[in-house]
Amino acid sequence: AAAAPSPSDVKMTAAYQIDIHENETVDVTVTMEVEGSSPSSYCTKDLTDSMKFEDQPDVTVDVETKDNQCIMTFTGIKIANMNDDASMSIEHKDNKYFFSASDFFEIKDIDSTMSVTFPGKVTKADDNAKVSGNTATWPDLDSLKSISAEGRDSKSSELLWDSSWTWIIVGALVVIVIGGGIAAAVVLVTPM
Repeated sequence: AAAAPSPSDVKMTAAYQIDIHENETVDVTVTMEVEGSSPSSYCTKDLTDSMKFEDQPDVTVDVETKDNQCIMTFTGIKIANMNDDASMSIEHKDNKYFFSASDFFEIKDIDSTMSVTFPGKVTKADDNAKVSGNTATWPDLDSLKSISAEGRDSKSSELLWDSSWTWIIVGALVVIVIGGGIAAAVVLVTPM
């Protein structure tokens, strides 16, 4: 009889999408594919039931199949409860979200990518990340030891600090105030 293939011989791919929201919640979508297997064989209600968050009853878990992929979506995870996991951290301070993750040894044989989307623009990311607007993406997650990025906590804070128009307006106001102060000083020292 032919030997069954070992797990390391089976090609698996996984894409992790993390969406951070302004209301201190996170949505996580995991899209996976096992080569040569129908997703209906592993993308089942049992999988959904095993993913329940006992400490977060408001989290919804959806599992669906599309083409040859299994797509799991976790909606409404509270950031405060996520930080109990040492392998992933999201912090909110100084009008930014700070994201970091590590310990990818469990997916070392899986071709994996991870993307994190912030409410506002990405302001910093490690050298392995590809940044586009609000999203940082790591294409070879299984080869990395750790990842990190930070981004603005809202589009309004992004507009306030990143807009050149804001600085033009501030500069104009400074000129007006200084100019008004000089005009007032001239009026005061000019003899009548």
